[in-house]
Amino acid sequence: MKKGTKAAVFAAAVLGIAFSVKVDADAASKITRVKQTDAGDHSVALSWDASLECEHYVIEFSDDLMKWVRMEDTTGTEASVYKLSSGSSYYVRVTGYTDWSWIKDTGTVCANASDPIEVVTAPDVNSMSVSQTDAATSGFTVQFNGGSNSGANYYCVYLQGNDVPIGVSDKPEVVVDGKLDAGAGYWCYSYACRMSSAGFVARGTRSFDQFKTLTGKIGRSAFSISNGWHELNSYNFTIANTSSVDGYQLQFLNASGKTKKTFTQPGNTFRVSDLVQGTFYQYRVRTYIDCGVKKIYSPWSDCRYIGIPKKVTLDTKSSALKFSWSKVAGASKYEVYMSTSENSGYQKIKTAKAGSRTVSITKFKGKKIKKGKKYYIRIFSYAKVDGKSVKTEAAWSGYYRRY
Repeated sequence: MKKGTKAAVFAAAVLGIAFSVKVDADAASKITRVKQTDAGDHSVALSWDASLECEHYVIEFSDDLMKWVRMEDTTGTEASVYKLSSGSSYYVRVTGYTDWSWIKDTGTVCANASDPIEVVTAPDVNSMSVSQTDAATSGFTVQFNGGSNSGANYYCVYLQGNDVPIGVSDKPEVVVDGKLDAGAGYWCYSYACRMSSAGFVARGTRSFDQFKTLTGKIGRSAFSISNGWHELNSYNFTIANTSSVDGYQLQFLNASGKTKKTFTQPGNTFRVSDLVQGTFYQYRVRTYIDCGVKKIYSPWSDCRYIGIPKKVTLDTKSSALKFSWSKVAGASKYEVYMSTSENSGYQKIKTAKAGSRTVSITKFKGKKIKKGKKYYIRIFSYAKVDGKSVKTEAAWSGYYRRY
């Protein structure tokens, strides 16, 4: 029993009027089907089956099944009892009477006291809060905080507009695994309750919050370099926006898989400066959800690759279109492509070993290099990753004009 229960019951006894009971010796039946139908934080509502012989009913409460206190009487088969303690359990029984005297406030028992049932009041949740403490792709975990003295012994989480809970627990932590959609936000009602042994649930005031599930593994097509400025060594990396997450991570690893740099932020576009050029990188992304003092992360995506030289130099004294580039650490070879159009028509003109980073071009597509004409260049790097040769999707790109 919660502290204060007995005080509440016996305070009611002091305020009530003492009554005597005249028992009909032939009365063999008893009141049946007593049940709790509603609850507040200081009240309970009851109902029971009518007895044909009875014209009056008396409701008694106890906290120990031994000492009973009259709390209410009525001529109907329903009643509400008030001024109870919040988050508490009581035992209740109902007795039926005939020949009731309003003057004497008593009568003759025509239906014996019902079997006692446990009834409960709703917890006091004024000092309680609710927060998300964990997340999975198909659910989440909710924590009820600050309710150690509320009398709550049962906790429920409902989806908005749904009458069936998606998570219940007899502890303040509720794990919801309702096969929910990954990467989604769900508005939910959360209740701290007190449940009786008969299964009646008295719900405290609800909390309305949004809880989030983790995204699954992000596909490689969902993130890439969106802009780049070679002369500034600055690049934008963009991840497809997911509205139900709290943020994103972008991580760079070298060709051997060693983590070199990790960026964490709420937005889905990362501006990365003074890092990318000069090293072959694997890069990958994931999302996260803020759960109190910790972040819960989705799985890492598969890696994409980038390897951009810091410097590309044109030899202006050469009669050919001759250029060279600086080393990309971790690269095993390079491929050079060229076109006369910026966005199409590229052809591979050379594969260069790691130590040979110079190209001299006198002809392109069977024609001599022309003075004054623009030629667009792309340089791709290769590296060994997990024993396989992989190519950067992002390349150094620029154009040259032979004067």
